[in-house]
Amino acid sequence: MYITAFNEEGKEVDISFATQNWRKAVVDKTRTGQFVRKHFEAMVFTTLAEELRTGDVAVVGSEAYADWSEQLLDWDVVQETLESYLMEVGLTEQGENAEFDAQFFRRQLEDKLRGAAAADAGHPGDA
Repeated sequence: MYITAFNEEGKEVDISFATQNWRKAVVDKTRTGQFVRKHFEAMVFTTLAEELRTGDVAVVGSEAYADWSEQLLDWDVVQETLESYLMEVGLTEQGENAEFDAQFFRRQLEDKLRGAAAADAGHPGDA
């Protein structure tokens, strides 16, 4: 489905707020003056979500809703349950006493990526 790329006055709709990649994605190359509706909607809502996340856009009256930070766990609770959680999700093994921090997590990810890269290198035709 398509929507017009022009407003009620016949002027081109300004999509300069979006990235270059989004601007390319929403234009239908086979239909001059038309946007691909699904792509246009995804562009608008993705951009809006990012602007809300960064605080560049605000919603009038939003302070009347719950504060997400109040739903976070207390740090003491996190520390009490962290070890069992890390074992449950497979980030540590039973008996591992390593301090789980950003560096430890990064090393784990790098190890997994090296393993995946080695497996991929063994199967060059499957790319």
